[in-house]
Amino acid sequence: MTQIYGVTGMPIAGKTTVAEALEDEGFAVLDMGDVVRTEMEKRGKDVSETGEFVNGLREKKGMDAIAQLSTPYLQKILGE
Repeated sequence: MTQIYGVTGMPIAGKTTVAEALEDEGFAVLDMGDVVRTEMEKRGKDVSETGEFVNGLREKKGMDAIAQLSTPYLQKILGE
C-alpha cells in the first residue's frame, strides 16, 4: 500500500529540511511551491506574480486549487 505524507507549516518552520531528510532516505518529494512555479512558467508568468496567480486560482477553483494543480505531478510520481 502506498502511503502519502503531507508536511505543512509556517514559513521557516523546517518543511524543506524535513523534505530533504525524507529524500535522503529514498522518499519521493513533491513541493507544491515548485508545482506553482512550474505552472506559472508554462503560462508565461513571472515569479513576482505568485500571489496574484495563486489567489486567481483559488477564486476560480476553490481553496484546494493548488492541491488540484499538484495532482497530475503526484500521479506521475506514483506511476498512475
